[in-house]
Amino acid sequence: VSWGKFYPDFVAELDDGRTLVVEYKGQHIKHDPKEVKKVQVGNLWQTVSKKQGVFVQVEVEKGGLNMREQIAKAIAG
Repeated sequence: VSWGKFYPDFVAELDDGRTLVVEYKGQHIKHDPKEVKKVQVGNLWQTVSKKQGVFVQVEVEKGGLNMREQIAKAIAG
């Protein structure tokens, strides 16, 4: 099921030419079906981009990492 267009919170071109897409999620909505679908779409996009795209869904704190650390981890691969 698709709900239409997906507008991520941040898009940036990295120094190495890759595209970074960041989607922020608050704890109160991260399990909403529409939000889960966005993560699935972002992950699929990253896979088919042949390492030219980096997608990360960040939260205030996730896995002991703050948002900056989550983004850095995603960029590092």
